[in-house]
Amino acid sequence: MTDGFKKKFGKRVKVLRKVKGITQEALAEMLNVSTISVANIEAGRCAIGFAKLPLLAKSLDVEIYQLFLILIIRIV
Repeated sequence: MTDGFKKKFGKRVKVLRKVKGITQEALAEMLNVSTISVANIEAGRCAIGFAKLPLLAKSLDVEIYQLFLILIIRIV
C-alpha cells in the first residue's frame, strides 16, 4: 500500500468517524485495537488489515465500498 493511499484512506476514516460523532478511543474499542493504532491509521502512518474492514465499515455505519469512495472518485 502506498503512502499516498494510506494518507487518503486515513483522512476518509477520520471524516467518517467525526461525522458519526465517535472518538478515536471509541472506534479503537469497536475495532479491538489501540487508540494509537486508530490515530496512526487516520494519519496515514499505517494501514488497517483487510480482515478489519468489515468491522470498520460497521463501526462507521457505512458499506465497505464507502470507505474507499473518495479515493475512487479522485482516481477516475
